[in-house]
Amino acid sequence: MYLYPIKSERAVPRTERALRVCHIIGHLRFGGAERQVVNIARHMARAKNYIVCLGEPEPGGLSGLLPADVEVMWMGLRARYAPYHIGKLARRLRDIAPDVVHTHMFWPNVYGVLAATLAAVPAIVTCEHGKNPWKTRWHYYIERRIVSPLAHKRVCVSQDILRARRDIDGVPANKLIYIPNGTEMCTPVFSQPAGCYTFGTVGRLVEAKDYPTLIRAIGLLRDKGYDVELYIVGDGPERNRLEAEISALRLASIIHMVGFQDDIHSWLRRFNTFVLSSLREGQPMALLEAMALGLPIVATRVGGIPDTIAAGSEGLLVAPGDPVLLAEAMEALVLDEGRRTALGRSAHARCRADFSIQSVGDRYQELYQSILDQHTDATPAKQ
Repeated sequence: MYLYPIKSERAVPRTERALRVCHIIGHLRFGGAERQVVNIARHMARAKNYIVCLGEPEPGGLSGLLPADVEVMWMGLRARYAPYHIGKLARRLRDIAPDVVHTHMFWPNVYGVLAATLAAVPAIVTCEHGKNPWKTRWHYYIERRIVSPLAHKRVCVSQDILRARRDIDGVPANKLIYIPNGTEMCTPVFSQPAGCYTFGTVGRLVEAKDYPTLIRAIGLLRDKGYDVELYIVGDGPERNRLEAEISALRLASIIHMVGFQDDIHSWLRRFNTFVLSSLREGQPMALLEAMALGLPIVATRVGGIPDTIAAGSEGLLVAPGDPVLLAEAMEALVLDEGRRTALGRSAHARCRADFSIQSVGDRYQELYQSILDQHTDATPAKQ
């Protein structure tokens, strides 16, 4: 059994203690959804946070960034034993007695809402971090018959995801709410590193990020005589294919794949410009972190990116899948330091206004409290 023992806290009335929130997610490896869970748990000061991971215990990852008072538990769940593990999770939730269960991504949403319902948790919230184009009819059936009826609210981190959940997945509009991702604000870096012009990107090495287009764009800039380099921070199943592409284009001397890194901010500070070449996105955490640092940004016009950064005034947005267009936008910033600075300042100001983790955490607490207030109003008074 991979659950850490935890003392039952059911006996303490909610009015006499901090709000208890239990997040349920697959794991705490490096990824956007995982980083958001950690950010919420770190900055929701008025709540006691628990995190249940459905996977096996694993070293490293993001758990080391959590404060000591956030309790992390692992389920070691196996799909073939799903009913048993859902029952076990429900028993654990009865011990924790959370006021809110907040699940993240498709399968944690399914297991989480079932277990939370069995445990009579008063507020059940799911979080939708992506559009999930891999879904089949079976997944849509689960969404309509299990997840949506049992969840009180379904949070979408971008308006694009919200539209997909409503129009494609058939989630009732009154169950949906938009709350963006949030990031820690930090001192911006408006001064640019000297020397070779450095582009950088952060993310998992997966097909949706379309790194081949970015690699080819760097090649086009090199061929035009620009002294540029690219750092790709992250790892994933596409690594071997990307390394082969870099080698075939003879770009190994200027494109550096550095793998997963714990301190993303220290890498972002090395970049002159942050670039995203994605084909699909929810609301990228790496984009918010670049905005928080005041970096100039070139990105593709997909998913939640246009809702996050205003084209032309806060960053440069281009159509996806086109290395020529991407290279032209990157070249425009290489040539214009004043524009880089203006874009970086505007992006930083937008991030502080709309996407700081403090303001996002407050929105979540307001959502939780509104559901709990409705639950209290609907509960018959004891005679």
